[in-house]
Amino acid sequence: MLGLFGCGGEKYTVDYDGQKSCYENAKGRYPAGAKVVLYYGNIGTDTDYTFYLDGQRVNCTYDERKGFEIAFTMPAHPVKLTCDARNSMIYEPETEPAPYVLLSYETGTCGTDGYDSSRSLTLSTYDGERLLLVRETHDADGAQTAERYAVPYRAQFDCEKLIDSFDLRAWKYLKEPQCIDGGYSTVRFLNDDGSYEQVSTDSMPEDGERQLDQIGVTLSGYATEEYRLAD
Repeated sequence: MLGLFGCGGEKYTVDYDGQKSCYENAKGRYPAGAKVVLYYGNIGTDTDYTFYLDGQRVNCTYDERKGFEIAFTMPAHPVKLTCDARNSMIYEPETEPAPYVLLSYETGTCGTDGYDSSRSLTLSTYDGERLLLVRETHDADGAQTAERYAVPYRAQFDCEKLIDSFDLRAWKYLKEPQCIDGGYSTVRFLNDDGSYEQVSTDSMPEDGERQLDQIGVTLSGYATEEYRLAD
């Protein structure tokens, strides 16, 4: 179960993007506020290395004996550490790493030929101080809209509190939502190990639809002009 406030010795997961063995002394979890120091020793010739924490570049130094030293302070939430290795002899234009999805909520209606309309709210990494909230709608007539908001980290914490209080991790795991009475709702969120869990109206206990919708209401509360990003 994810910790919420980083107090009382609570620890949070570091996802090493499948390269945990490349980092010396890497641990799976650290308490919030801990100074994390890692050494990346899997170094090739003519290769440039760039490290990202939740999509944001991390400054590093080089130690001839141990390799690249990466240091950061563990925040009170799970993080993902990635290494971008590029051959320095080949020119490649730099691109920003894709946002890392933290959780999402979707609801909609559907008919015999598939989904007729849907509304989704997706929370992803953005920068060191804010998260990216994207609100998308797909209407039955084909119209689509997308709005972007840079919101505080408490948006994730508020949803995690609901996930824990509703005990969503105990619900049956489903990869795809199915329609019940012409509609569906689904929530996708992170586990402690960095994997994703998804629950939907097909796996609801009693009053489950209201519980899923409460997460959507909570995220919608952050989709305000105060946080809206310019198109």
